Amino acid sequence: MKDIDEKTLDIVCTLSKIDLETSERAAMLKSLEGILAYTHELDNIDTENTEPCYHVLEGMEHPLRQDEVDALLQRETFLKNAPDHTGGMVRIPPVIGE
Repeated sequence: MKDIDEKTLDIVCTLSKIDLETSERAAMLKSLEGILAYTHELDNIDTENTEPCYHVLEGMEHPLRQDEVDALLQRETFLKNAPDHTGGMVRIPPVIGE
């Protein structure tokens, strides 16, 4: 396996828009080499008689329960948990800037 060099690290940092300090470069190189070494372990797995998987959820049953209407939370109880409310409704900060 080829080690990741400084030039490759520069390319990865540029593509991922990461600015590394000089003191962080050695640790990042070591981390990336560890990640690549781990992924290369997949080369040692015997997949000779394994069917390809084209979709990860193929053949799976829906794991979630059906939606069911239950007792509603009283408005007063609900509003006690809200950080701010007015006129029986939860008040939130504006989401569109001026």
